[in-house]
Amino acid sequence: MKSNRLFLLYLFVFVLAGIKACRERETQATSGNYGIITFTDNFEKEYLLTTDSLTAGNLDIPENAGQIYSLIFSCHNGYYYGIDDGKPVFTRYDATPTGLEPVAQIPLPPHLSWKVFQSWYNWIDESTLFLGSTQNGHTFVYCIINVKDMQIERHGELDIPLPPERIYGGIMGQFRDNQLLISYTYYQGWNNPAPASDTTYLAVIDYPSLKTKSIYKDTRSTWPGGIFLHAPTSFIDESGDIYLITAPGGRTHPHPTAVSGIFRIGKGEETFDPGYFVPVVSKDEQEAYMLYYLGNGKALVRTVEKSLIMQYEDYLYRPVAGYSLVDLRTGTTKKLDLPPGMLDFTETVLVEDSKVYIAIAESAEESYIWQYNMDTEEITRGLRIEGRVMVLNRLHKK
Repeated sequence: MKSNRLFLLYLFVFVLAGIKACRERETQATSGNYGIITFTDNFEKEYLLTTDSLTAGNLDIPENAGQIYSLIFSCHNGYYYGIDDGKPVFTRYDATPTGLEPVAQIPLPPHLSWKVFQSWYNWIDESTLFLGSTQNGHTFVYCIINVKDMQIERHGELDIPLPPERIYGGIMGQFRDNQLLISYTYYQGWNNPAPASDTTYLAVIDYPSLKTKSIYKDTRSTWPGGIFLHAPTSFIDESGDIYLITAPGGRTHPHPTAVSGIFRIGKGEETFDPGYFVPVVSKDEQEAYMLYYLGNGKALVRTVEKSLIMQYEDYLYRPVAGYSLVDLRTGTTKKLDLPPGMLDFTETVLVEDSKVYIAIAESAEESYIWQYNMDTEEITRGLRIEGRVMVLNRLHKK
C-alpha cells in the first residue's frame, strides 16, 4: 500500500514536472525579445515575427503565421497599436508566436480621416496616446486615446490657420512640457509639379487646452518631418532639445534650392534655434529623409545618392538608400559602410547600449540586421529575415 502511494506521488511529481517543462517551452516560444514586422508579395502580405537574437541566423515566415490587416504604427510597453485597414478602428495587439493577436478595439470618430500620410503620434504619458492628422491636408485634427481603458478622451480640430489655396505637407509633431509643437509647410498636392513652399512653420499649442499660442516661420529649409505615421523624423534628446529633419527631396516633394538639414528647438524655447541648422547632405549629390536618435548627441539619417535615381520608380523598387552618422554637436556627417536598401519610410533602427541594430531591406524578398558598434565603429551583418522589414522593436525591457 505504501509502495502504491509512493508510486502515485512520483507519478504526480513527474506529471507536474512535465507540465512545468511544457509551460516553460511555451513561455520561451512567446517571449521573443524583438518584434519584426515584414512585408512580402509587393506589400500585399504583412507579418509579425519574433526573435531572441538579432546577431545571427535566419528568420522565415512560418506556415501558420497570421497576416496583419492594420496600419501598425507604435509598439509601447509590449503592446502594438494600429488602425485597421479600411475601417476607423483602433486596435491594441499582443505579440504571439504566430503574429499579432487583437486584445482590445475601439471605433475612431468616423468623420475624421486617419491615413498613413501626413499624420503623426505622440505619447503624452504611459497610457495616453495623441493621434494627429491633417484631414487629407486641409485641416489639422486630433484624437486622444486612453490605451489603458481603451477609451477616446477627446477629439476635434486644431486651430492652425488653413493654407491659402494649398494643403499642409511635411508634418512633424512633438509633445514637450505641456505643449504640442507641430511643424509643417504648404504645397499644392502630391501630383502637382509645383514645389513646396519655401517656408517651414512651427505651431506652438498649449496642452491640454489645445489652443495655438504662436506660429513661427523659418526659410532656411522646407518640408519638415515626413509623410508616414510611423516614420521617425524628429526626437527629443536627453536635455529636452527637439531635433527635426527637413526632407525637400524627390521622394517626398522636391524643392529646387532647399537642402535637407536638421533644425533644433531648444529646451524651453518656442522657436527654431536661429543659430542652429545642420545640412546633412550636399544638395547636388544627395537627399535625406528620416532621422533616428542614437543617444549622446549622435543620430542616423537615411540618405539617397542622386546618381542612383534615374526615374521616380527607382525610389520604390531599387535599393538606393544608405545611412549617414551625424554628430549633432559638431555638425559633422559620416556615411556608414552599409549595403544599399529600399527607401521605405520605416522604424528600423534600434539602439541598445553602444550597439545600433539597423534592418536593411536589401531586396523586396529579404532583409538583414546590421550591427554598428558606436564604440569601435565596427559593422557586422547579423540576422537574415524573409521579406521587406518595416518595423524593428524590442518587445520586453532589458
